[in-house]
Amino acid sequence: MTRIPLTSNTDITTVANPSIGMLVLASQNSGSGENAIYEGRMYKFNGATWDEMVEEGEIASGSLYPELVAVGRKTANTTCTNATMGNFQLTTLSSIKTMINPNGSIQAYKTGYYIWSISLRQYMLQSAYKPFLLPGMLNYSFKDGTLTTRAWQTTVFTGSVYLQQGDLSEPFQWHLGGTCVEQDLIGAQLVTWQYIGE
Repeated sequence: MTRIPLTSNTDITTVANPSIGMLVLASQNSGSGENAIYEGRMYKFNGATWDEMVEEGEIASGSLYPELVAVGRKTANTTCTNATMGNFQLTTLSSIKTMINPNGSIQAYKTGYYIWSISLRQYMLQSAYKPFLLPGMLNYSFKDGTLTTRAWQTTVFTGSVYLQQGDLSEPFQWHLGGTCVEQDLIGAQLVTWQYIGE
């Protein structure tokens, strides 16, 4: 198999006038987003672009199987006294395929659908607030504790968004529908992003 340093899946210069059906083995990682080439992967020319070849049971890089792209975490408890809302404040950022910001937003590294999943812990009274999350006005409520005893509440949401390569997603924010008092706390936060394809 010929090892070729393709620069992207649209590269028709490195191999001048490739014929339809020609197979090459990529000798380097190159390109970005939808045009990325991965070292050690086999590609077949379809007449316009190089298609990644996969073996039976293997997942192609451009398929609709989730591909983890970024994870952000906050583990410390913080006060929210006098606040009615706040951006997520992620402190441990794992930018796997694209950069994740402290507010949980990402910049799309390629065009397509992205799945996000968030988890948020808050120390609040039951039914003290009418909370929601942005983006999407996702309503939730505090079920643990009582009207006079605070408890840790964990809220989990998953959603999806279509982004063009280079687009910045919206940040994640919590809103209480009221004002935090001294005893209220914002706990752990987790944001996970996956790419599922076009």
